[in-house]
Amino acid sequence: LGHIGGDDFVLLSLNIRDFEMVAQNILKDFSEMILSFYKQEDIDMGGIVAFDRDGNKKRFDFMALSIGIVKVMPGDIDHQQQLSGIATRAKKQAKKTDGNSYFIVNSSDAKEYNEDLWQPDSHTDQPALN
Repeated sequence: LGHIGGDDFVLLSLNIRDFEMVAQNILKDFSEMILSFYKQEDIDMGGIVAFDRDGNKKRFDFMALSIGIVKVMPGDIDHQQQLSGIATRAKKQAKKTDGNSYFIVNSSDAKEYNEDLWQPDSHTDQPALN
């Protein structure tokens, strides 16, 4: 487990066979534990009321966790920037879903689908890859 920066972390493993179940368990545990950081009145309301960056009073949902999963197949990755680009896409796709979520990208599918996936700064919207 490593901290990339900000609110981004990475978990690397060679032996997770049921990575989808691991992601589901992480999200389940997170959604149960995160409520302990909120007041009962906020839980009853389903979110919090606070001021945004511009000073406007606004309602916010509870903190959520988005997990981008990259299943790397042998021989698919030639450079760390390729992996970074795929991971960025997986994370962005997961964040498009409200609440806790995960999104899986297979490195083989991503490479065959579009070489632009290797460019993390690309502004092209890609369809979801599973």
